[in-house]
Amino acid sequence: MCGIFVSISDNNSSAVRQKKNIDSLMLLDHRGPDNRSSLNYEKAFLGHTRLEIVDHNPNSNQPFRSFCGRYFIVFNGEIYNHRKLRNQYLTNTRFRTDSDTETIVELWSRYGQNCLDLLDGMFAIAVLDTYCNDITVVRDIFGIKPLYRYCGEREIIFSSEIRAIFPYIRCLQENKEVISHYLHYGLYDHTEDTFFSDIQSCQPGLASTYSLGDCRILGEKLFFNIEEIEIGGKRKFCPKEAEHDLKALLQHCVDSSAIAEVPIGANISGGIDSSLLYCMLNKTVGNPPALNMSFPGTLDSSYIDNSSLGFDYRRILIDVPNILGHMKDVVRHQTQPFGGLCVVAYSILYSYASRLGIRVSLDANGLDEMFLGYIKYGSVDKITNMHHDGTKLSLENVLSADMPPPDIVRPKDILIPGLSNVRLESLKDLFHAKVPRALRFNDHVSMQHSIELRVPFLRRQLLEFSLTLPDDFLMSNDLGKVPIRRLLSQETGNHSHAFAKKASVQSPQTKWLDSDLRDFMESTVLNSGLFDRGWVNPDTVISAITSRISIAQNNSFFIWQLINLELMAQAFLD
Repeated sequence: MCGIFVSISDNNSSAVRQKKNIDSLMLLDHRGPDNRSSLNYEKAFLGHTRLEIVDHNPNSNQPFRSFCGRYFIVFNGEIYNHRKLRNQYLTNTRFRTDSDTETIVELWSRYGQNCLDLLDGMFAIAVLDTYCNDITVVRDIFGIKPLYRYCGEREIIFSSEIRAIFPYIRCLQENKEVISHYLHYGLYDHTEDTFFSDIQSCQPGLASTYSLGDCRILGEKLFFNIEEIEIGGKRKFCPKEAEHDLKALLQHCVDSSAIAEVPIGANISGGIDSSLLYCMLNKTVGNPPALNMSFPGTLDSSYIDNSSLGFDYRRILIDVPNILGHMKDVVRHQTQPFGGLCVVAYSILYSYASRLGIRVSLDANGLDEMFLGYIKYGSVDKITNMHHDGTKLSLENVLSADMPPPDIVRPKDILIPGLSNVRLESLKDLFHAKVPRALRFNDHVSMQHSIELRVPFLRRQLLEFSLTLPDDFLMSNDLGKVPIRRLLSQETGNHSHAFAKKASVQSPQTKWLDSDLRDFMESTVLNSGLFDRGWVNPDTVISAITSRISIAQNNSFFIWQLINLELMAQAFLD
């Protein structure tokens, strides 16, 4: 896991521009504290900060040049099958390192963009072609690794994080359409647009090539399109075979994600997915630390803590002083609005993990969407305008009259013949709604503490396999991801835990914002410049806070939106 920064401009060779490039790259040092290197090539600057996970050879530092000399690469992520790719496609190549970076650039040297179909992993990549005088940028199909783009006048910048781009923008402005969607629908990270004008997130699964001469785009190629995925199968469906194959595939995903030369941990919630992840990881790594957050005054899941499985369970206490102490740093690193106090709590968890020496942590994201784990997937009627837990997402009449209408863009529908509406909805959550924002939260909050977060179950082969399974095999008696539950029951022998009703990870956010954090909330929202920004209707906001709407609806997301927007504005727009 690393940070990459690329700048293309007519004046990249000037002393002022070079200093700015280095200063921006330094803003990514937390993503790669083990090395910072850069390259100036004509009008292009390529920068990289490295977190050493596999192959501690300094020759693996980036930017990395291909053996033929034609290509330079900067890369953030992990390619889990890179050794297999060397054995299968690069048998005659003279390798200088054991890094997956070198595997990618040598594959690119031989196969060009076609090599992207071979990569099993998470990645954001920029490849400079010195012959064609262009640069190609690409992200993995799920968008696990972030990459942002700013296009100015005869300049273009790519960065792993938005705030490294800010020094190049003379007048930073908010994107009012994105803010409108956020406040009205509760949507964010559902398109390529960000909360800042002229800065976009690069599209996952897309390779884009730009000219170094004038920064114009030369071409784009989708190397993955979910709507072109093949879901049919001639073989008759067999439940026992399906469960056997699923178990083997899940174990493979975990095993390959556990390859590292540094200590590994796992994020544990006590739920189905993280428990199964830990059981499988334990076979590979052997009793790694299992990290979970604990909030005082709430009912923690006690399954792992009280089990006889021998998990190395670490419960990290989260209280109000800790939340307030970490808030500003999390806002700064996230740069855009995030999901709530749980993200701040994760910063506390990763801070603890870092002190343990953990450099890689695994998370079970993705199984709910692939295997229909949410209650709402049980009925199409439960899906419209609902959050995954079935609650409403927005505060009515919250937008000011000066804001653009919010009904322009919604998450993209996915159309695949032969799939049910609920399956299509789950794929929309996976690619355009819920998962993209969670991936951004998780990447930024883990890298804030120089920890590489891996998501073993967000893999193309697992997605394709899940689409071969009938809906009624996945859902039964108001329970989702039934085969996942069966596997967990087999692993642990605890049937009641494996088939318990799904429960979302709960924090006392609503309670705290009405008690211990109420002064913080009111000083941020009511006694600040939020109303002067012209985004919200002051009467609606004041009424919501004074009427204690969070307590009434047992949902504080409405109030958190306001807090988060104002904290973002104070940090970056004032």
